[in-house]
Order: sequence, then structure tokens, then C-alpha cells
Amino acid sequence: MIERFTPARQFLLRCAAVLALSAIPGILDSGAIAEAARLFPIASGQHPYFVPERGLLLYLRAPMVALSSFLICLTPGLFLAYAAGAATRLERWVLSGFGASLAVVSLGAGIVQATMPQPLAGMDFLVLLGGLSLVSFGIAWLRAGRQDTSPEWERSDFEAVLMTVLVLWCCMVALVPKIYWESFHPDGHQVLETSRRLLLQALPFWPPESGDASFPGFTTMLFAFPGSWFVRLFGDSEAAARLPLFFYLGVLYFAIRAAISRRIERPAQILIWLSLITYLLVVGYSVTYNPYHADLSSPATQDTLFVVCFLGFALAFFQRTYGWLVLWTLAVYICWPSGVMLAGLWCIATLAAWKERPRQQVLVTLGALAACMIAARVLGHFLPSLGIPRPGGEHGWTSLLEERLNVYQIGALLRLRFVWDPIFLKRWLWVAVPAGILPFGCLALWRRQDEFSRAVTLTCAGYFLFFYTQALVHLHYFVPVMLLPLVVYWRMEPASTPGRRRFHLATAVAGLAALALSWPANSRPFLTTRAIGSTIECRLPGYDRQEPRVYNAFRLFLHAIPGGWEEGVPERRFGVLPDVWVYYAHRSRLPGVPINYILAGKQEPSPPGATLLASNEDAALYTLNPEVMEAQRGLRLPDRPGSWVYQAPRWTMLKKQQPLSETLAEIRKRLGL
Repeated sequence: MIERFTPARQFLLRCAAVLALSAIPGILDSGAIAEAARLFPIASGQHPYFVPERGLLLYLRAPMVALSSFLICLTPGLFLAYAAGAATRLERWVLSGFGASLAVVSLGAGIVQATMPQPLAGMDFLVLLGGLSLVSFGIAWLRAGRQDTSPEWERSDFEAVLMTVLVLWCCMVALVPKIYWESFHPDGHQVLETSRRLLLQALPFWPPESGDASFPGFTTMLFAFPGSWFVRLFGDSEAAARLPLFFYLGVLYFAIRAAISRRIERPAQILIWLSLITYLLVVGYSVTYNPYHADLSSPATQDTLFVVCFLGFALAFFQRTYGWLVLWTLAVYICWPSGVMLAGLWCIATLAAWKERPRQQVLVTLGALAACMIAARVLGHFLPSLGIPRPGGEHGWTSLLEERLNVYQIGALLRLRFVWDPIFLKRWLWVAVPAGILPFGCLALWRRQDEFSRAVTLTCAGYFLFFYTQALVHLHYFVPVMLLPLVVYWRMEPASTPGRRRFHLATAVAGLAALALSWPANSRPFLTTRAIGSTIECRLPGYDRQEPRVYNAFRLFLHAIPGGWEEGVPERRFGVLPDVWVYYAHRSRLPGVPINYILAGKQEPSPPGATLLASNEDAALYTLNPEVMEAQRGLRLPDRPGSWVYQAPRWTMLKKQQPLSETLAEIRKRLGL
């Protein structure tokens, strides 16, 4: 029967059938993710990475549901991308489909959410995704009726899909404790709560009454939209904040393939995935502001999404597809504060490296960026009148410029010393090792590069030098330079069979060495935050509705447990920013752990036998056993669990709350000046 249709419609029907079958686990067994999350007591066992008695759930059902959810969220965009003519190659179709889903699913969820008295979640959200997919399929069907040919995919394309599914499955199986059970650190918790905010309002901004409304802003909010998809599907668990990383990683693989822009054989596919697995190991265990552990939810999700968006932007720029160029420019702008700089560096690099100057693409890019800046400024003033808080200013242009000027002022005073200091020379390893060593080295082979590769090289060089020459910087700033060299490297793959074999062998050896160098010193999941959080009883209502007074009240915990940046943390005592306690105070408690902290309304009577620690206008914090509190404050836990390659002293990270004079004095002391 299918043969009655045109080849284009036959292709579309086959794709629709595959996507429909792939959606079945995500629809029928979506509770598997929450079920796996409830097994958190297992994480304290001797072998948390291998739990055969729960193997069916952890190693089969949960990853199958996660992969199914990725495709469910991608389906509307895939059909729209097909209708837009972006399915000529598999990798371009996946990348464009992701970009279209970012826009359509986020916008559709926001519109429907505005008409509902309760959050759009669970089956309601699946129905919305199904409706968007049907509408998108209808548009693609009409488009296919005017086509006589269908996209021609090669065997390597089907192998790429199967390999992606297999690798992501294996990664999720290997990282079960990191995904489902490891405690949030403050940045990871912030990702979840910000994503959850979109279930209550149109934009993920916080009111000042919540205690800290500095994040996110217009230039950091993109992650919350796809993040909210997983909160709607799986609830507000740790896994819902961490699974998007694997979704982005799969799209990133196809984005790299699209940028390589030629047929990729099986050995090359395996080696590209080897580099991405090494990168996953780095961001999963070594990239963190927290001294005790890294969290898959942050900053890994934002950084990976940022690189995906930039590759989409660069390819649309190169292919002169101006509609996609505007879409990806918007995505780059609202994804990360350095997006404007990265897009600007790309424009400069193409003008310098391409024989045919891309003036029209540059003008479109600059126009789109200017429109984004103007729109952000205007909307920032009008949002309160719509009942939406103003965007946060932590990464706004004013604060970001002031911060970077301060950093450069510090750097100028110490330039001759810190550029050659071993602490800072290690930054070369930060960008060379994660992608497999050789890809970064190939950036020096200028004469062997084509125009596109040269533009990538110049962009990487400018981006790297901008952050390298700063006295205070963090590992995750360099993520684009970790990943983009893969494009340059694989575009240089030799054409001859003997040369290709030697190329693959050298890549494999260097890639395995990079994997070994990136292996963490301690891979056990971090559980202390959950354990202490289980001793908290919160008597203030409103957490489900994200009432600001609840979050503000939990800042009282600075009087119980020190903040993560306070003196002596982590060398002599335990400390963490207080926002994370709000999450674990409202979760299932660890068996046998007694309550030690009570957060109650200020007007409520004091609990019997409790000691008042602090109070504010809304709440009062009590402890039932001060000795237990002192023991928790005095914990000296193993820090720096990641690889030595990516470790740097905490003083090299900018402390936004510390005056410039104090920062400069600390750096002089640390460097012995």
C-alpha cells in the first residue's frame, strides 16, 4: 500500500512509523525514571555502579524510556525540518530538527501552560507532544507531495543511528548512580528549580523575594526550556535535570558529523564517540565549582547545549540558510553569556579566512544579535507588568563587563608571572586532552585546512586566548575549545586507505590515552548533601508552587552549615550554598535518619527542646541537637574527585562576592609575590 505514494511520502511514512514505535516505551513506562530515582539508598552500598538485582529497571527499562523520550521531544522538529528541506542528510536533519523542536515545543508548552490551572506535565504533556508531531507531520506531508525524490541515506547513516543509541544506552547504564542518586550540588539544584519554574510561568526568572534572583537572565535561560520538558515527563528528580545532557550529547554527535560534511566510515564514527565519551567523563567528574563532586546537570548541560547551538549557527552561516541562521543566532544568544563573543569571533574568522567574504551572512548575524539585545532590554522593562519577574543580572551585560574588566585588571598586574606559571599552563591540557589530544594539535596545521576549518581554528584560538589570559577562570569556560577541534581534525582525514588506517590508529592511541588521563580519582557518588538534607523538616507550605518566601527562608541555613565559599571550606569544614537544602527537605528521607533541623513560621511556637539558630521576617530555624550540627559543620570530606589534569586551586575561580582588592591580595599571596 505504501508504494502508492511518491518516494518522498514513502520515506516520510517509514520515518513516522519508526518514530511512533520508538515512542512506545516513553509513553507506557515513563514511571521507570522516578522508580529508579527512588532507589537512592542503594547508592550508599559497596558497589553502587553494579546492582544486578535491579538490573531490569536500571539497565533496561530506565535507559529505554530515556532514549524514547529524546525521540518524542525531537519528533515535532524532525517533521518541521523535513518540511523546510533540511533532511537532505541525516546529520543535518537531526541538528535542524533539534533546533525546530527547541522553538516549537517550548512555545507550544508555554501557550498551553498559560491556559491551564495546573502544571502541564505527565500524560498531558505527552498529548501536547503528540499533537505537535501530528501537525508537523501534516506540514511535512504536504511538502512531500510536491517532491519527486526522497532523501538518500547511506549505510553509514543507519550505522550512525544504531551506534548513537548503543553508546548513549551504555553511558546511561555506566553512570546510573551519577544520574539517579548522587546529591545535587547548588548549581545542579539551580538547574532543576529553574526548569521547574517554566511549569508555573512563561519565563524562568525569579522574584527578588526568593533570596537570590541573579540567575538566569536573558543570556542564560535557554537550558531551562528543554530542561522543563524532562521535568514535565519525569517529575522534579535529579534524573530529570541530568538526562538532558545525554540528549544533547546525541545531537552533538550529529552536529559534528554535519560540520565534517562528508561520508564518515565506521572506524571514524567509533573514534568520534571515543572523544565524546572522554568529554562526558570530564564534565561528569571534573567540571565543577563545588569542591566535593561534579554534577551532570550543571554546567555540563548548558555547555554542551551551547556547542550544539554554535555548530547549528556556523553551518547555517556556511550554507547561507538565513532562516536557520536567525534561529540559531537567537539560540546562541540566549544560551550562554559568551555566545555573542563566539558568534562575533566566527564572523571575524570567516572574513579573514574565506576567499569569498561572507558579508551578507555577517550582516544577518549582526542584525539578529542587535535585535536580540534590543528585545532583551525592552522586555526586561515590561515583564513585571505581565506578572513575570525581571531577568537575573548575574550574567547581564553590565555585570559581565564589570567582572571581566576586573579580571583583566588583575591579570595586567600579574601578567608576566601568571601566563607562565604552572597553574595556568595547565589550561593547555584542559583543551587538549578532552577531545583526544590530536584534534587540538591539528589546529596548528593551517596549510592542510580548508576554509571552514580555518574559520573554526581562528574562532577557537580567539576564544581560548580570551580566557587563557585571565587570572581567574574556570574549566567549563573552555568547553567550546574542547569540542570544536574535532570538526577540524576529521575534515583532514586522509583519502587514501593506507593513510586513513594510520590516521585511525594514531587517533585511537591518543584517544585512549586521553580517556586514561581523564579518569577520575574518585568515582563514588557524593551523598552527604542528601544525608544532611534528610534531617531537615520544613513546616512552611508553598514549595510545590515555588513561593519565594520558602527559598528565602532556607537561606537561614547559612547559620547552620557554612556556605561553599566561606573560609576553611573544604580544607577544615564542610560547606555548601543553602539553596540545595530546600530540595532534600521535601524529599524521601534516608531510613533511620532522625530530624535535627526544623524550619517553621516565625509566629509558630518553638519546637520542644529546640535551639533557635536564626530567624527572618518569614521563618525561624531550629536545631534539636547542636552537637550533631557541629559534627556536620566539621566534616572534612575528600575533595577534587576528578582527574588531576583538570584540577585547579579554588582561588583561581572568581568570587563575585569578594572585592577586587581582596582578590588581588589573595592572588599575590598564593603566587608568592
